[in-house]
Amino acid sequence: MPSKQDYKKTYAFANVWYSGRVYGNEAVVMETEGSPKKEESACANLGDGDAEANEQSGQEDGGNSSSQCQASVSNGGDTDDGKETVDLKIIWNKNKYDLRIPLDGTGASLKERIHSLTGLPPSMQKVMYKGLLPEDKTLREIKVTNGAKIMVVGSTINDVLAVNTPKEVIQQEVKAEENKKEPLCQQKQHRKVLDKGKPEDIMPSVKGTKERLPTVPLSGMYNKSGGKVRLTFKLEQDQLWIGTKERTEKLPMGSIKNVVTEPIEGHDDYHMMVVNITESRLADLLKCIANNRMNFTKEALKLFFTRVSGVLNGALRAYTNETTAPSPSKALILDVLGELRVNSFSTENLTNVDLVKQWFLTRFKPFLASASVDFLSCLSTKNFSCETYQAIVTGLNNLFSVMDNRVQKWGYTFFMKPFLSRYNASGSSCTSNITNSRDWLQKNFGQFVVFAEYRDLVHLNSNFSGLEALDLLTPVQIAELTLDPKVGALNKVGIMNKVIDGLQNRSQDSQLHDFFTHFAHITMQNNMIVINNTDVRNAMLNCTFAALSPAFPTFSSAMWKDWFQTKLVLLLPSINPGTLKALTKNITCDSYQEIIKGLDGVFRSLSPEQSQTVFNFSKDYLMQQSPAGFSCVNNTTSNKDWLVKNLGKFSASASYMDLTLLNKNFTGGRDLPNAVKTALLQGALDKGNLSAADDAAILRWLGTRLKPLLPALTPNQVPLLFSTLKNKNCSTNHQAVAILSSISGKINTTVQREVFNNIVTSLKDPAPLRCYTKKSFLVYMNDTFLNFRSFLTLTSILSVAPETRAAELVNTVTPSELSEFLSVPERIDNPTLLTEVLKNYTQLPLFVEGFNGRISQVNMSKAIKSSILRAVWPTVLSTDSEAELDKWFTKRLIPYLEAFDKNLITSSDTLAAKCLPFRKMVQVLGNSSSYYTDFDRKDVYGTLKSYLSTGRKPKCYNAADPVLNSTAWFANYLGPFINFSSQNDINLFGLTEQSAAIITKYLGAGKTLDAVALKAIGGESLCSLSLSQLKTITGPNLLDAGALDISSCTPEKKKELYNTASAALFNQRSDALTYYNLIKPYLGGAPLEEVQRIANQNINMDITTFKNLDKDVIMKLSPDTVRTLLGSNLRDLESQVNDPVIKEWMSRQVQSTLNSLGVTGVIGIPDPLPSGVLTIPKPVSAGVNLITPRVLQTFFIGVLIAALQKIL
Repeated sequence: MPSKQDYKKTYAFANVWYSGRVYGNEAVVMETEGSPKKEESACANLGDGDAEANEQSGQEDGGNSSSQCQASVSNGGDTDDGKETVDLKIIWNKNKYDLRIPLDGTGASLKERIHSLTGLPPSMQKVMYKGLLPEDKTLREIKVTNGAKIMVVGSTINDVLAVNTPKEVIQQEVKAEENKKEPLCQQKQHRKVLDKGKPEDIMPSVKGTKERLPTVPLSGMYNKSGGKVRLTFKLEQDQLWIGTKERTEKLPMGSIKNVVTEPIEGHDDYHMMVVNITESRLADLLKCIANNRMNFTKEALKLFFTRVSGVLNGALRAYTNETTAPSPSKALILDVLGELRVNSFSTENLTNVDLVKQWFLTRFKPFLASASVDFLSCLSTKNFSCETYQAIVTGLNNLFSVMDNRVQKWGYTFFMKPFLSRYNASGSSCTSNITNSRDWLQKNFGQFVVFAEYRDLVHLNSNFSGLEALDLLTPVQIAELTLDPKVGALNKVGIMNKVIDGLQNRSQDSQLHDFFTHFAHITMQNNMIVINNTDVRNAMLNCTFAALSPAFPTFSSAMWKDWFQTKLVLLLPSINPGTLKALTKNITCDSYQEIIKGLDGVFRSLSPEQSQTVFNFSKDYLMQQSPAGFSCVNNTTSNKDWLVKNLGKFSASASYMDLTLLNKNFTGGRDLPNAVKTALLQGALDKGNLSAADDAAILRWLGTRLKPLLPALTPNQVPLLFSTLKNKNCSTNHQAVAILSSISGKINTTVQREVFNNIVTSLKDPAPLRCYTKKSFLVYMNDTFLNFRSFLTLTSILSVAPETRAAELVNTVTPSELSEFLSVPERIDNPTLLTEVLKNYTQLPLFVEGFNGRISQVNMSKAIKSSILRAVWPTVLSTDSEAELDKWFTKRLIPYLEAFDKNLITSSDTLAAKCLPFRKMVQVLGNSSSYYTDFDRKDVYGTLKSYLSTGRKPKCYNAADPVLNSTAWFANYLGPFINFSSQNDINLFGLTEQSAAIITKYLGAGKTLDAVALKAIGGESLCSLSLSQLKTITGPNLLDAGALDISSCTPEKKKELYNTASAALFNQRSDALTYYNLIKPYLGGAPLEEVQRIANQNINMDITTFKNLDKDVIMKLSPDTVRTLLGSNLRDLESQVNDPVIKEWMSRQVQSTLNSLGVTGVIGIPDPLPSGVLTIPKPVSAGVNLITPRVLQTFFIGVLIAALQKIL
C-alpha cells in the first residue's frame, strides 16, 4: 500500500486482475526507475503519447483560450450541396441522431459531424461500423450503405471532468488517509471491480517468474473504473501505452515512478498494480509544453492536467523558477490552470492572502506574463478581498517589464478596472489599508496605472489626490488632472508650477510634449478658448519656455507649428518680451512664419502693447534676415502673401515705410491685406485733418487717395468718415455716398449697415431734410441712400421726417411707389406705424389694389395684414356706394380677411358703420367662417345685436328709402345668425309694429317665408298673418325655423300650420318619439285621430302640450285615452283643474273616473245607482239636501227601502 504522500502523486490509473508475472529486460524492470532522458526526448515522448488526442482535438489555441467562466461548444458541418450523400443513423449514449453526409467524406470528417451533433470531441469517440471505423478512409471505401447504423462510444469532456475533478482527487486523498493501512483489494473503490470476477480473457498466472517485456499487448485487466485495459510496451518509443475502450494513454517510461503491486486476497497469483508519475517529471513536461515544443488543444491539456491533478501543484512549485518569458503555450496553460484551480477556490480561499500569494507569486509566476483576456476577465469576477486582490496585482506587477504592451494593457482593462469597479459602491475601492493616494495607486495598480484614465482613478477613489502621486502619473493623466475643476490647477499658480516642474524633471524628453498634446486635445474638445487666470497662464508659458528653450535650436518648422498652433494656443495670450526673446534668432523663415501664424491666431486676445511687442519682434527678425530689404520673400507669391505669412494681423502696427523697408518690392493697392488697408485708413482719418478740408479736397481724398482702402473700412471708422462730411454742401454729401455706394459690394453687411445709419443721421443734422426738394419723398430717400437703400424700412424713412410733416410727406408718394416699397415684408418693421401711415394716406383704394397685385407671390405675415385691414376699415365702413363696397368686399379686402379678429368686429368703427357696408360685412361673415380667427358666429351676432339696438328702430329700415326698404331685411341684417336671436331680441330691434308690414311687403315681392324669416318674426307675428299667407310657408322652412309658439293663432291657422308640418314629417312617423318632438309645437291644430294615434305610442305628453290641443279634440277624448296620452305625466292633470278647458272636460266625466285619474276636489257626473235602488225626488223646500253629501242621501234611501219591505 503506498503512503499518503505517494498516493497524492499517483497517476489516475490502477490495474486489477494483473497476472503475477514480472516483466523487464536487461536494463529496465518496471519496479526500477528508468534511465534519465534528455528534455527533448521527454518532450517527444509526451508529444507522441498524446498524439491521438491532439490529432482529433485540433491545433493549439495559440494562447487564445475560450472563456474559463463559461464553456462553449462549436457545432459545424460541411455543406452537402452537389455531393453524393448517404443517410446514417448515429447511436450514442442511448440517443439516436439522423445524419446526412457526403459518401466521399472520410472517417475523420464523420467524427467531426458527430461532434457537432453530440458535443463529443473526436478524440473521445470510438466509431464502429463492422468494426472500428478507420479515419483515413472514405465512407465509400468502407462500403457504408444508406440507412446504416453507426455505433459511437465515448464520454464528453464534461463527463470526464465530472469524474476527475480536483475536488474528487482531494476526496480520494482523504479516503486514502483513512485506508492507508488497508490493502488495495479491500478498499471500497476497488471491491466493486473485483466483485465482477476475473476477466474472460485473463492471462494465465505464473508466480515467481521474471520475463522480458512483451512486444504484444497484455489484456485481461480492469482499470479502477471497471473498464477493460490492455498494456502495450512500445520499447522502440520508450513508452507505455494504456488502452481502454475510450482512448489510449501513452506514457514515457521515464515518467513512471514507484510502481506498486499487491496480491489479491484469495487469488494470490493475481495482483493489483498502481503506476505513478513524479512531480519533477511533470515539471519537465510543463517546460516542454511552455516552450512550444508540444502541441496541445485546450481540451486535451485540461484532460491531462485533470488526470495528473495529484502531482500538479508540486510540479508547478518545481517549475516556478523557470523563465517568465511569454508564449502562446503559457497562455494556454494559464487558462487551463485558471479553470481547474482558480475556479475551484472556495470563498475562504479567495480571501486567504497566503494561499493567493502562493499561487500568483509562485506557482503561476512563469505563466502570468502570458495572461490572456479570458483569464484576466474571469479573475475580475472573483470575490477576492482587497488584500488578496492586491497580492495578485503584486504578482502581475513583478512581471510588468516581461509582458508585451498588449498584455500590460489587458491587465488594467480586463482585471484591475472591472474588479475595483465592483467594489466602488461607496466611491472608494480598496482604500482601507492605504496611507495616501500614492500608496493606493501602488497597491491597487502598480505599474499598470499608466493605462488608466485620470477620471477612472477619481471615480474609483473619491478621495484620490493626483498631486500626492504626480511622479506615478503619465503626462496624459496629469493633463486631465490639470483641467479637473476640483483640483483647481488653472486657478492656482503653485499647483501649476508643481505640475510643470514635475514634468520637466523627468528623464524622458517627451513628457512636456505628451502633456501639452493631451492638454490641447481636451481643451479643444471642451471648447475651452481661454485660461482666465492670467497669473496661471503666465506661469505656464514662462515655465514651458524655460523648459523648452534649450531644445529650440533643434526645432524643425513642423515642431514650431505644433507648439505654436496647437499645444500653446491657450498660453500665447500671455506672450511677452521675455518669452519672445527666448526664441532663437537663427530659425529659418519657414519656422518664423509658423510662429507668426500661431500668434496671429490669438491676435484678438492680445493687448495693443502685446501686438506692438510681436510686431517689434517680427521687424527685428526680418531686418536681421535681410538688411537689404528682401526678408523672407522666397516662399511668397505676392505682397499680400508676404504680409500674411510674415506679419499677419500685426501688420496693422506697421507704417507704409516699415513695409517698404522690410520688402523693397512691396507696393500698396488691391493686393494689400484688409488689415493693412484698415491700418492705413485709420492713419488718414486720425492724422489727415479731413474735417478742415473743403468740399473739393474731401472728394479728392475719398475718390482717389482713400478709395483703394475703403473696402477695408471697419464699423468704428464709418462715423469718423461721416464726421468729415458734416456741414458740407448737399452735393458733396451725395457724391461721398455715391463713392461708398460704388464699393458697397466689397464691404461686409455690418459696415454697410453702419454707413446706412450714418446717412440717416446726416439727414437730421444739422437741419432736418435740408436737401429735400418738392418731389416724391420715397424717390428722394432712394436717391439719397443709393445702394444702401436695401436697409430702408418704414421706421427709418419716417424717422427723418418731422412729426408735423409726416402726413404731408407720405402723400407725396404715388400709390404705385408706396405699394412697391411696402411689398417687401422686411421693410414693414412696425405694423402699428403702418396702420397710422395708411389711415392718413388719401389714395388708399388705389394703393390697396396695387399692393394686392404685388404681394400675390409674397409670404406676408398675418400681423402686416391685420395692420392694413385696420387702416382701411374706417374707409370701408364709411362708403355709401354699393359698387365701391362690392370692390372692397369682393376684391380689395380678400387677402386680409384672414386677419379679421374679435377686436375689429367689436370696434367703435364697426358699431359706427353706415347701414350699407354693415350689411355687406354681415353677408361676408355669414357666407364663410374661414375668416374667423379668435371669434365665432355668436360673437358676430353680438355685434349685430349691439348695432341694431341703437339709433332709430328698426335700424337700417326705411320704407320711404329705396335702398333701405329692402324686403329681405331679415336676411340682409340677421342672415345665418338668426338662430342666435330670440323674440326679445326682435322686440329690442323695434320690429313689433312694423313686422306685419315688412312681412306683407316681403311676400308681395314674390318672396317666401323661409326659415330665417320665420325665426326672425316669431310665432306671435306669424299668427298675425292671413290664412292665405300662411299657406305660402313650406314644410321644410317651417321645421327649420325651430319650435315656434303658435298658441296665439286661431284654430284655423293652427290647423293650417299643423297640416304643413305633418306633411313634411310624414316619412318620419315610423320613429314615434322623433316625430312627436318635431310635430309637438303644431299639435294645437291636430285632429282627434292624430291625438289618439299618438296616445297609443306611449309618448307621455306633457301637460302644457295637452292644454294647447284643440278644445273640441280635448272634449272628445275618453278618460282612458287621456290616461294613456299623458302616461307618467298624468299626475300633473290635477294641477290644471282651474284651466277652463280642463275643468270643462272634467265636469263631463263621472265621479269614479275622476277619482281613478287621481283628481280630487272636482265634482263630476254622479255614478249611476245600483239596480233596484229607489230614487226619491228631493223636496224643493228641504234646503238641507242641497248640501247633504250624495253618499249620505244614498245611504238613507237604502235604509228607507229596507224598512218598507219589512212592513209590506
